[in-house]
Amino acid sequence: MEDEVLNEFGEMFIKRARDGAIREINWIINGSIKAPSLLELSKQVQLFSDDQKDTLRKVVIEAIDTALFKVITILEEHEEYIKMTITKDGKTFNLAEISDGLGGQLSMWIEDYSEYEESL
Repeated sequence: MEDEVLNEFGEMFIKRARDGAIREINWIINGSIKAPSLLELSKQVQLFSDDQKDTLRKVVIEAIDTALFKVITILEEHEEYIKMTITKDGKTFNLAEISDGLGGQLSMWIEDYSEYEESL
């Protein structure tokens, strides 16, 4: 059950945080963003060549993956202050305790659950 809990967390983390961020970046790069606060940025990006847009996308995905790794590692390393727990079927699981390393599982979760390729 511990693996199931970890994988459910990983799926949610990747789909909501990583894929959500990449989706928004793609909207900005493709010019389909609707958020008024991002329209000007999107207009500026439309001046880029296709190669520049592709490079920008890769850089941003790398930055997203690095940030997610750092966040999950910080949460795990400071477990005395921040508890990451999930309750399933009446049982509470501490993610840091049932994992061999949440940062190390990030690549696996990206491969298993993301609709986008892993960064470089």
